Amino acid sequence: IHSSGDWLIAWDQASEEISFAFPHRWQELHDYGHYINKAFVSRVEKDHVHVIRFDDAVHSFVAPRHDLQLTDVNAFQLVMSKSGSVRFRDPFL
Repeated sequence: IHSSGDWLIAWDQASEEISFAFPHRWQELHDYGHYINKAFVSRVEKDHVHVIRFDDAVHSFVAPRHDLQLTDVNAFQLVMSKSGSVRFRDPFL
């Protein structure tokens, strides 16, 4: 994924499939997609790579945990301050 368009196409397909298997997660997936889309819109195109990296870091952080959702953006602040190799920053900061 190299652009906002790539991300949106992939996200639409993935979130549709995940929602089919886990209907109770539809709202979370919808809201997160909207959040990331707003991040793309608020940045110039050359900075979209930072939004894509942020999304990757969020998924890496949330995936192994059962106490967080993709929409728990306040929980990502701790990770942002402790990140090492990935520059994990909320695209709205």
